[in-house]
Amino acid sequence: MRTSRLAKRLAITGACAVAAVGVFASAYVAEQRHFDEYPAIVGSPPHHDSEAFELAVIGDSWVAHQRLDPYLESALEKKGLTDVRVLSFGQGGAVSRAIYRNLFAPSSDPDSSAEVLADPAIRYGVVVAGVNDTALHIGSDFYAHHVVAIVLALLQSGITPVVVEVPEYGIENLDDARSISGKVRERLYRFLFDGGNVDGIATYREALRRKLSEEGLADRVILIDGRRFIQDYEKSIDLYRNASHLDEAGNRKLAELIVESIHPQRPMPSD
Repeated sequence: MRTSRLAKRLAITGACAVAAVGVFASAYVAEQRHFDEYPAIVGSPPHHDSEAFELAVIGDSWVAHQRLDPYLESALEKKGLTDVRVLSFGQGGAVSRAIYRNLFAPSSDPDSSAEVLADPAIRYGVVVAGVNDTALHIGSDFYAHHVVAIVLALLQSGITPVVVEVPEYGIENLDDARSISGKVRERLYRFLFDGGNVDGIATYREALRRKLSEEGLADRVILIDGRRFIQDYEKSIDLYRNASHLDEAGNRKLAELIVESIHPQRPMPSD
């Protein structure tokens, strides 16, 4: 009888523990996948009358530590745009929602990019996002929603958004660098939100284009086609320092494509 009671108690305790883990996991996923509201429309955006302007870049680790700045400055100089100031704000590991939130974070926050919305001299806002969204399999709908939120915030500040589609990278080569918990989460999210696909880059690009069109924003954004940058990671391995980051040559190519997308009317001289 005692053995039976003990077994029953253990079974109940085990069931409660499993239920608690399930509730915690569900709450965690729900928080990770929470869709932020679009920014409220406040007044009319400012107009830029001066030919002088600044270029802001916001994004993830591809932008962090001003690693893209010197290549953008060089590309601008080739266009004769020597007076353009480049400002960049990047957060390593940031998904699109974090990049959006950084636009409204207080200046005391080390990842804050609020200066972008406050600076009237900024004419173009380059958005480099999506590597972490696709690597974490957070969902193409999540990515598209928050990039559109970024676009709206920039437009309301009189800034022309320049959005770099999710670039090619070694998404199929990331497993070795993940922890055990990271691998478990990646597999769960992959099947929950990406249909089990390891490489969902094309799906995320399509979702963003569709969302921009649905919101009537397609003609108000300079969208840089990811295929114009790098079509195949394996065939362009010399542009990367590791599976998920560009090297010097890759940064130079991306910067030149960004500047060419902004000012295509003056051809860049060949090296």
